[in-house]
Amino acid sequence: NLQFDNPWIMLLLIPAVALALWPYLKIKKHRRRTRNRVVSMVLHIVILTLITSVFANFKVRMEDVLMKKDAILLVDVSDSTTVTKDKIDDYLEDILTTYDNPNKVGIVTFGNNSEYVAKLSSNAKSVYGTYKGYDVENKTDATNIEEALLYCQSILNNNGRVIILTDGLETDGDALSAASKLAAKKIQVDAVFFGNLPVEKEIQVN
Repeated sequence: NLQFDNPWIMLLLIPAVALALWPYLKIKKHRRRTRNRVVSMVLHIVILTLITSVFANFKVRMEDVLMKKDAILLVDVSDSTTVTKDKIDDYLEDILTTYDNPNKVGIVTFGNNSEYVAKLSSNAKSVYGTYKGYDVENKTDATNIEEALLYCQSILNNNGRVIILTDGLETDGDALSAASKLAAKKIQVDAVFFGNLPVEKEIQVN
């Protein structure tokens, strides 16, 4: 992307180019078409353009685009999502049975701990089948989104995307802190909310 911090300064290029052309145009036609005079005029215009760009604080910004975006669907199976489990499963079915993407997809479930239920695969339908047939053994008496995100980071190896399916209630860890760490590693973090608003605060007493 080309950027100018002070783009209005580029307007000064118009009178500057006019001043560069003026002495050239004053020369008679049969003399102005020599190679030296044409080269001299072009160099003057180029130099004026560069100087004006410097004053306008011209910048070239380059963005790094990651083409590989393997995705982990991070599914909340804690006790608080019991009432929304069917909605989450329907959402997963809609995504994975119609998935048309060359990148791989996998499923991790989490509560108080994380479990790699369906490994990354380009066959999304088999991923959903594995998830439905899996006997989840997560500890569901708490919700630790931070630990789950960091677990997904280790699977994706700092390259990919995590989509959290959750009611947003957490009893342990700091989800925002973990999301920031993943973003710094160029892992995209998205969330799909399943729950009833307004959300009341939840605590766990040991």
